[in-house]
Amino acid sequence: MSSIPPSAETAGREGSRLCLACGLCCQGVLHRGAHIEHDEIETVRRLGLTVIASEEGPVFPLPCHLHQEGRCTVYTERPNVCHSYQCKLLRRYLTGEVGWDDCMRLIDLAKDLMTQISRRGPADLETLVDTAALAIHCKKNFLNRAQPKVVLGP
Repeated sequence: MSSIPPSAETAGREGSRLCLACGLCCQGVLHRGAHIEHDEIETVRRLGLTVIASEEGPVFPLPCHLHQEGRCTVYTERPNVCHSYQCKLLRRYLTGEVGWDDCMRLIDLAKDLMTQISRRGPADLETLVDTAALAIHCKKNFLNRAQPKVVLGP
């Protein structure tokens, strides 16, 4: 189902609203870490994040402990990688390929799967099935491989 893309004026505000409703990238569901620029290292450390060295440069590991109760606690001060990252769903929303209600359904499905997984033990067969379903759902709807220098691995 396609929709009318948000105007340039509202795209930034709507994109932020979508990100705040989701947070899968912050929770480590899509990536294991986020690359930062060398000049951001001190700022990132000041925010309380651990900076580790990688072959591609400095990274902070995900999930991010600053994402609490479904929100980024430092949203206005977040690192550039967090500010600039656009998952597949956000890009599809901003181009009008998918509407707000469909985005919310996809986000809710991912969150529901995460909740089901966290309620069960790791050896539970249903946990393995839900984990696979979450991985497929996220790869199809959220994971953005178009920004290879932005994130560390899936």
